[in-house]
Amino acid sequence: MKKILFNFVSTSIIVFLFSSCNPMKKNVMNDNCDDVEETVISESNGRFALITREEIFQATSKSNDRGIRKITGWTEYRLTSYDINTGEVIKRIGLGDMRDNECVLLGFTEGKLWYKSVNPELGFHARDPVTLDVTVSEKMITEANPFLQNNLSRPEWNSIRKFYGFDISKNMPMISDNAGYLYFIDPVSLKAEKTASSLEHIKFDESVLTSSLNFDGNNTVYLSGDPRKRFDIKNKIIDEPSFLNGEIIKSSCDAFMPNEYLSGGVYKDAAEKKDPIRLKRKNDPENNFAKGEIITKDGCIFVLSRTDATDQAKVIISKVKINGTESASLQWETVLDNIYRDPDKALDKSAFDDVFSKGDPELSTMRTAYSDNKLVFIFMLKATCIDEHSGKVLWSKDL
Repeated sequence: MKKILFNFVSTSIIVFLFSSCNPMKKNVMNDNCDDVEETVISESNGRFALITREEIFQATSKSNDRGIRKITGWTEYRLTSYDINTGEVIKRIGLGDMRDNECVLLGFTEGKLWYKSVNPELGFHARDPVTLDVTVSEKMITEANPFLQNNLSRPEWNSIRKFYGFDISKNMPMISDNAGYLYFIDPVSLKAEKTASSLEHIKFDESVLTSSLNFDGNNTVYLSGDPRKRFDIKNKIIDEPSFLNGEIIKSSCDAFMPNEYLSGGVYKDAAEKKDPIRLKRKNDPENNFAKGEIITKDGCIFVLSRTDATDQAKVIISKVKINGTESASLQWETVLDNIYRDPDKALDKSAFDDVFSKGDPELSTMRTAYSDNKLVFIFMLKATCIDEHSGKVLWSKDL
């Protein structure tokens, strides 16, 4: 028995020493991340923040056999809140590994990000999107709903989404008890309402590029052609503006529905004209065609294209106003000088050696978020914030 204990302690010491002395080990709180899983912009007390869930890969071994890289290790996670105006880190929280500390973002309401953690000290809770402080604890939920005391489901780290979710139409998180019954949680009163509805989810890693966009319920805008893409609205091709390999930009959060789209722009006219079809689409969540689409208050969309046809092509982001079915006009275009459209081709071997010196970075992940008149574009593990009105880059930083 003593021998087994000695071996266990010895093994623990070896693991600790390897972890602490490993030259490849990354500092979860300070080093650059290896991937960005979630990106949202949220507001608290009039202050907007970009919140990301970032992956940190801790490599234990690496090899390169005739250009084929083999990397082993494990993954840790962190939440980071960035000031939307400056890009400065407001708060960062280490989440640890998934099995013991998985923390799933369910959705967001005014001033609250709703999470379910397998860490029993956190459980189901809400955080302030700016400070990331816990503002609604699981204890507060059960105090408001005594029948849920010691009765909330406790799924394993890889089964959270089978028991917790978020209903976009009601704008409420969804939870379950030990018997599998579902409840909506009012984000203000915290009261639980039992429901027979099916569990709903928000996706935070949707593709941000598309060839078409449903603009106002009646008109679908397409980008077609090769290699330069042109707008096609109701089978009418608009010659200019055109874009080399252009694609329309969407939000990487499929629940995104800009307030500007509902309160102004295309729906403002619909409300004034009492257009029943458009208003039905607006008020019927099941026909929420604008989910995930980015349309500005002044009726514009964003397009991503490339500067040229070479491997060194840079990313261009453009703002385009759609003038009904008649024309489209370019408002501005911004070249992102430090971001390559094809990073795996553009970076030379020495650059890759430097990038892979620690971790295992995923340079192809693309995320976007739009709010507060700002478009945040994440690619090559760099975040770029662009002013919607001028196209000016407000800040850019490595994540």
